[in-house]
Amino acid sequence: MNKALIILLSIALFLASCGNNRKDVKIDTLSPKLISDTLTKEATKPITNVYVENSGSMFGYISSGNDFDRSLSSLLTMIKIKEYSDTIQLHYINSKVFIQNESITSFIRNITLHNAQTWQGSLAETNMCALFDTVISKVNNNNISIFVSDCIFSPGQEDAKRFIGAQKDCISIIVNNKLKNHNLAFTVLRLISNFHGSYFDCQDNPTMIEGERPYYIWIIGTKNNISAFKQIIELEDIEGQLQNTYTIFKSEINTSYSVQLNPKIGKFDRTNPTTIMEPIKDRDSDKFMFSIGVDFSSLLLDDSYLTNPENYNISDPNYKIEIDKWQMASHTHLIKVTTTANIISPTELTIQLKNHIPDWVDEFSDESCDDINSDEMMQKTFGLKSIIHGIYSGYNFQDDLLSEINININQNN
Repeated sequence: MNKALIILLSIALFLASCGNNRKDVKIDTLSPKLISDTLTKEATKPITNVYVENSGSMFGYISSGNDFDRSLSSLLTMIKIKEYSDTIQLHYINSKVFIQNESITSFIRNITLHNAQTWQGSLAETNMCALFDTVISKVNNNNISIFVSDCIFSPGQEDAKRFIGAQKDCISIIVNNKLKNHNLAFTVLRLISNFHGSYFDCQDNPTMIEGERPYYIWIIGTKNNISAFKQIIELEDIEGQLQNTYTIFKSEINTSYSVQLNPKIGKFDRTNPTTIMEPIKDRDSDKFMFSIGVDFSSLLLDDSYLTNPENYNISDPNYKIEIDKWQMASHTHLIKVTTTANIISPTELTIQLKNHIPDWVDEFSDESCDDINSDEMMQKTFGLKSIIHGIYSGYNFQDDLLSEINININQNN
């Protein structure tokens, strides 16, 4: 029986037994809602399972006091003190999973003490599909997984390009299979840390390097659990060098929105939340602008994605948009729609938020296995694109849209 329920029932029995002496105390003061809320609160806190890859390519990150240690410690500490999770289970992972029965502080400290002789398991090859399969398999309504890795494919003696192609397809299949029973979301963080040690290329050839290298933290859970995670844990508060983020999830495309009376440029009449009539441009600026309040709270995307006009389609090329964060009533963002057209023709203006992989994935992914010391290679990861595209493909999206807004301009419904 749930511990909270036992305590509450015990209190109820105690109060009942005191009835003869305390006639002002009634058993119905123990609200059923209080019991329900207590149980629900406990049930909705998922277990956080943390997996730190301990292959040989990770040694360069674990020198004491660098950004790798700091960022991981910062994230896990926030999960604990902000009470997202009461239970954090720590592991190392390579060919096998090795549970670590220790505190967050000890776990972080001991990472820096490990080397090829003390870390367990196979440290040579990295099968990213097998790693993701293990990490994803633990995810359900009561568990999330956090996977920390440099995300570099190490195929051993196999042909690297063929290997990552097969790995991409393998990742797509395991994600698709898991999605049949759970509505998953994948949040990936790209971080930078100083690195001093052997870098292993796609042929497992070591090169001693010293500089800043990227690594990745994956947060994987049901859509509801990841939504709660992002509300409780501010990712930008992670100490260290967080560079990029991206979340892959399935959207219902039923965003709430309405035309606002302000801000605006020019004049118009709003006949209902999605229709404006008799728009008139401002004479001084020769512009017409109206604003749309929109609720993007159901979307697990960062503002860097939501406020980028490049991530939107607009049905009429005469209109341009600007998107700002905007906490007003039930709206999270404000879309400013502007035109300089000579004539504002009747139209149904459609604004679509695209569902696509952000440009930084291509920018920081190496598919050619270039020399680590060549231009800009220190900031790139071999095979990163294959991992993210593999996960994205597993969703089998039927369209490329996350949200759609339709506004009638100068026409009756």
